[in-house]
Amino acid sequence: GVKCVGCPAGGNCSSKNKKKKKKLTGPVIAKKTMFITGMHCEHCSNRVMEAVNSIPELSAKVKLKQGLVIISYAEPVEDNLIKEAIERIGYKVVD
Repeated sequence: GVKCVGCPAGGNCSSKNKKKKKKLTGPVIAKKTMFITGMHCEHCSNRVMEAVNSIPELSAKVKLKQGLVIISYAEPVEDNLIKEAIERIGYKVVD
């Protein structure tokens, strides 16, 4: 039993709560994959997706089992900004 970061269900979240991918206002100019540690359930996945999606011109797709987030860019964004948004909510970006 690993305790999820901020998970109200203690890591037993249903996959029914999966959020939809954010639609970008412009075309995708690039994609990047970041590996994340600390995600254990759908709630964790949604929190990471929301953190990345809160950054303008980015859209995130989280692959929970692989422990990664695929980020689509409509405009260039510094990696540090994305990393800080994810780590601020309690997860770790692995280089």
